[in-house]
Amino acid sequence: DKLAGFTAKAYADVIKQAAEKESTKLVLLSSTTDSLYLAPLVAVGLNAGFASNVVGLPVSTSPFQVKRHAFSNKAFNTTEINTDVKVIALAKNSYGVFESNGAASAEDFSPNIGDNDFGVKTESVDRTAGKVTIADADVVVSGGRGMKGPESWGMLEELAGVLGAATACSKPVSD
Repeated sequence: DKLAGFTAKAYADVIKQAAEKESTKLVLLSSTTDSLYLAPLVAVGLNAGFASNVVGLPVSTSPFQVKRHAFSNKAFNTTEINTDVKVIALAKNSYGVFESNGAASAEDFSPNIGDNDFGVKTESVDRTAGKVTIADADVVVSGGRGMKGPESWGMLEELAGVLGAATACSKPVSD
C-alpha cells in the first residue's frame, strides 16, 4: 500500500533491494518522467555506472559501451561504463514493441521499506487529459509567424484534435 503512489526514493530502494537479491549486473529503465528521478537514485544505491538517453544496447560488452543521444538529440555518442553493476535509461521511442514467446515465473519479494523513504510527499499531480504529447505524437500540427497572432491558435488546436495530433510552434511564437 505504501508504494501505491510514486515516491522516487522508495521505488529506488525497492529496485535496489531486488537487484541485490538477484545479483543483477544490469538494470534497464525507461526514460519516463518518473524514471528521470528514479534512475540516478538506483545507480547511487547500487554503486553503479549510469547512462541516460540510451538508443542502442550495447555496442560492446568488453568494454561495456552503449549508444546515446547527445547535444539535445542532434548527435550520438558512445559511452563506456566500467562499473560492475550498470543502470541504463532507454530513450523514448528508441525501440519498437516486439512480442516474444517466453515463459516467466513470479516470485514472492518483500522489500524492507522504511519511513525515511517517504520524506517527500506529493500534494497534487495535474495532467492534461485527452491530448497527445509531442514526444509521443505520430502527427504534429505546428504554427509559426504566418498565423499573424494568437487569435488564430484555436484553428490550429481544432485541426490537431481532428487529426489526433500534438501541437507545436516555432520559437518566435512561443516567445
